[in-house]
Amino acid sequence: MNALNPDDWPSLAALPRDTFTSPSALVGVPYVRGGVTPAQGFDCFTLVSYVRWHWFRRQTPVGQIPKRKLSPAAACALCMRRAFGREGDPVRSPWQKCEAREGCVVALGNSRLGRLHHCGVWFNGGVLHCLENVGVCWTPGERLGEVFKRVECYELCAD
Repeated sequence: MNALNPDDWPSLAALPRDTFTSPSALVGVPYVRGGVTPAQGFDCFTLVSYVRWHWFRRQTPVGQIPKRKLSPAAACALCMRRAFGREGDPVRSPWQKCEAREGCVVALGNSRLGRLHHCGVWFNGGVLHCLENVGVCWTPGERLGEVFKRVECYELCAD
């Protein structure tokens, strides 16, 4: 596992305070695969890492981002598989399932098989996430079941 290094990102102190007083201020930032700041844009993984670090002071280790050309959904699914693991995997994942709470990672899936292929951060009773054709958006928790077939919350293990 490696962690997207928050020290490589500009500090929020360098951004206008009135604009970024809460993660909800990021709604509308465009989708850019691999973007790591509000000025560059985000993909779902980089948004999760950015928000968890800047607002919740939590690291977000992820599986290595695939270098080969994959669709954003396929790349996200592969990274989540590497990060969260599967039952029976010989190497234990540093993540554990949890109830929804501020700052936890929310893994989402809406394919026929319910494969997890998207992620966001639980914030203010819903999920802040970044969709390819929409950018950063917020979905209320009570609507997640209408939009996604599978919703799972994760946090790093305490040990």
